[in-house]
Order: sequence, then structure tokens, then C-alpha cells
Amino acid sequence: MSDFLELAVARRSIRGFTGKDVPQEDLLKLLKAARSAPSGGNCQPWRFYVIRDKTVQAEIARASGGNAPFLLTAPVLIVVCADTARSESRYGKRGETLYCIQDTAAAIQNILLCAKDLGLGTCWCGAFDEDAVSKVLDLPKSLRPVAVIPVGVPANEPPVSADRRPLEEIVTYIGESGILSHDEEPHRKIEHVNMGGAQFRDVNLYGSTFNDADMRNVEISDVNLSDGRIHSCNLTNVTICDCKLDGMTINGKDVTGFMEN
Repeated sequence: MSDFLELAVARRSIRGFTGKDVPQEDLLKLLKAARSAPSGGNCQPWRFYVIRDKTVQAEIARASGGNAPFLLTAPVLIVVCADTARSESRYGKRGETLYCIQDTAAAIQNILLCAKDLGLGTCWCGAFDEDAVSKVLDLPKSLRPVAVIPVGVPANEPPVSADRRPLEEIVTYIGESGILSHDEEPHRKIEHVNMGGAQFRDVNLYGSTFNDADMRNVEISDVNLSDGRIHSCNLTNVTICDCKLDGMTINGKDVTGFMEN
């Protein structure tokens, strides 16, 4: 299984597909992932419409007002609906207007991440006429369409972007957080490089990932490697001493205790 943080960071909205079919086995995995999402009171207020019919897909695309022509290039669309009545029966108005939307959003994110893990592309599309989509699918009044998700093999995949807002803009700590400050935000990936004989001293590498790198004879001392990842690297004669190693893994194995004992 993929490292979750890498998976979450690497996921991107895909708006072009090869047209290659999506196996039913993979679709079932997406739906099982969606079903596993948390929900208020375990109401599970969702309904998933898996659409392979090209005529129906075209009608869904028209309901998007021409804003998402790529919907027509995907072999499968999943329309995710919130069952407002199911949440309302337990939580009243708040369940109807908020909880069912929160719960459905969690299910949608599970679909997106599972698809990425399977090598599939998706896009969370919310710009559509709800009434039109409801009419196309003949939805009962209690089902509210929340997202249209095209699923397919990506024709191309955007590179991982660094355009996320910095943590100091979006996080507020109240009380003792025990969490690294914003100037210790994770570094980016270090991949496919020859680092033989390099020395790292008194630097912050929190959250950094080393992948397929030649690290022979590397010396690492007084370095913050917390939550770091080392995958498929040549570690011959690597020396690590006096470093912060909380949550560090090498080839998927937590080495914190081993390295510090």
C-alpha cells in the first residue's frame, strides 16, 4: 500500500482520460472505500450512481452547463448523492443541511484517494445544475446530488504542485501543541540522485522523502528527520547520530526505537 501522505499529496484532479475501461473490480474497490467513510451517528447517508451509459453521461455533462466537457471522455461517472432524509430522521434540520453533506464529502474523498492508489484519475466536479441531474437520474426528493466524479485512466497527469497555502496561514494552535512550528514545514522529495559522501549537520529535514537515492557513506548528525521517509536507497555505511527520528521510516518500517537504542 502506498504511503498515505505521499498518496494524499500526489492526488490531482484529472480532466483527460485515455478511454480505456475501468475494471468492475476496481470500481467495487472505490465503492467499498466510499462506504467506509465516517458518518454522523453511522447514518451512512449516501447513494452512489455508477454510470457507464454514454447517453446518460452526455445528459449529466449537459447539466454541468458545458463547464466539464472532459466528463464525456471518462468511461465511468459516479454521481454521489446525500440522503438528506436519512440524516434528518436522527438529527433534524442540522442533519438535513449539514451532517449529510459532511458525511458525503468524506465518502467522496475516499473515492478520490482510492482511485489514485489504483492508478486511476478522478475529478471532484460540483459545478452542475442539481435539479437537472436529479431529473436525469430520476432521484427521489430526499437525494441531493453532491458531486459528479469521472473515473478513468489518466491521459496525462499534472505534476505535484507546491502551490498549497503555507501552514502558518491556515493553522492556529491553541495551547501546547507539541507540533513543529511553521518554519519546520516538510521538505519536498529528494529522488534519483547521487549523494555519496554527503554530510547533513544541524539542518531540518522534517517530513522529507528520500527515494531511489545513492546515500553511500552519507553522514547525518543533529538533524530533524521526524516523519521522514527513506525508500529504495543505497544505505551502505550511512551514519545517523543525535537526530530527531520520531515517526521516521526506512522502506516502510518505523525505525525510531531501533535507531535510538
